[in-house]
Amino acid sequence: MSTASFIEIRTAGPASVARITCPSIGQREAPIIEEALKGAAKSSRFNIVLDMTTVTVLGSLGLGMLVTITKECRDGGGRLAIFGLSSSLQDLVKLTRLDKFLLIAKDEAAALAAMR
Repeated sequence: MSTASFIEIRTAGPASVARITCPSIGQREAPIIEEALKGAAKSSRFNIVLDMTTVTVLGSLGLGMLVTITKECRDGGGRLAIFGLSSSLQDLVKLTRLDKFLLIAKDEAAALAAMR
């Protein structure tokens, strides 16, 4: 398991499972998390499961980071699946229409299943 200051990453079958450990993804956190996810993507054939259970605030840079990592995974032939979004973050994703672009799963098992 590797640990950055805002994220913990482990391998689980066909994917890297990344758990965000901070409650807010904003200007400070987004670039650090993005770099960690890019590294994990390369080592897991661009398959990432992102656990956002602890996240309560997602700023515009956080949303941008999700779009960037999703594109990078797709370009590499893999996918990014997200789970653990609070109801307010689910509403934000729907409001920004990113629910049409992001793969959102109900839990880790469903997210891992989407990798196959």
